[in-house]
Amino acid sequence: MPFWDTFFYIYSYICPKRYCRMISHSLEKLFNAHFRSAAYVAEEIVHSKSVAEDIVQEVFVRLWEKREELRGIENIQGYLSFSVKNRCLNHLEHQQVVDKYRQHCLMSEMSETDESPEVLIEEVSRLLEKLPEKRRRVLEMSVLDSKSYAEIAGELGISLNTVKDHIKKAYSF
Repeated sequence: MPFWDTFFYIYSYICPKRYCRMISHSLEKLFNAHFRSAAYVAEEIVHSKSVAEDIVQEVFVRLWEKREELRGIENIQGYLSFSVKNRCLNHLEHQQVVDKYRQHCLMSEMSETDESPEVLIEEVSRLLEKLPEKRRRVLEMSVLDSKSYAEIAGELGISLNTVKDHIKKAYSF
């Protein structure tokens, strides 16, 4: 066992309150030193400042909860960066599931209505025509062609996050 691990292990039993304050102070310094840069990286991935800040805070909370297990980490900045990126990717994956669920609800809602299919198709077409051309194209490729976000991004030469943004804005329209 390395010296510092042994020191912290013994110190935690001799002075548990001081040890907790020392660890808490260390985490606070780490948070103050790395929060802004981690939030910037997260915002570049999720394209939302508030979501990015929430993700970084979740990473720091998780770091605090697992502080005993993570004591041996030598490159804490690398660990934080890796954790933030993974949380961002998990968030984007969850958003994709939510979008698919919205599509499913919309389709089932349309099938439950008393109106004839022709009337519904006309109404949807009229609404689609009001969308900006690129947003409409992205939505059509997603809903009508059942293409994944990655396929749409590849075909249109745009980023995956841009596809998600178009879908989100189209549904809120």
